[in-house]
Amino acid sequence: MCLAVLASFGILLAPSFYASGAELDEGTLLTYPMRVLDGAFPQRDFETFYGPGTPVMLAGTYAVLGPSVGLERTIGMGFKILAILAIF
Repeated sequence: MCLAVLASFGILLAPSFYASGAELDEGTLLTYPMRVLDGAFPQRDFETFYGPGTPVMLAGTYAVLGPSVGLERTIGMGFKILAILAIF
């Protein structure tokens, strides 16, 4: 039952994976983690509207898999599915 709910929400969220987001949001989620990999820390070395966890977590995944828009959107979709699962 739970897997069926997750699969249905994954299908419903699939079009948002291919649609571009707001330029400011996608740009910051691609560049801030790269700054973290260069040694900068959010809120201390650069201003961000997000908490420090998101750029640091994305920096870890970018270090392992390489930075890309597809990876950033996949992680975002994973966050959405986790939130739906938590509500369910």
